Amino acid sequence: MDPALIAEIQNFKDIHHTVLDHLINDPYFAHQFPLLDQYYRNFGVWPPMDVLIHEEEGHAKEEPEEEEPEEEDPEE
Repeated sequence: MDPALIAEIQNFKDIHHTVLDHLINDPYFAHQFPLLDQYYRNFGVWPPMDVLIHEEEGHAKEEPEEEEPEEEDPEE
């Protein structure tokens, strides 16, 4: 998916916590989120809105780091 579209989806999710369908003909929506509007008009569906993991108030989800096994020194 296009990175610009992903960024716009995140901006939309940050601003609007509502159902999308009533925004189809809203000029504010089309002006503020042209890529989402274009996607809907081209494909007839909304793009998946779960493309990014939403961070909870400053608590980013961190992926656990894989620990590298320590190499044993064959000379010892």
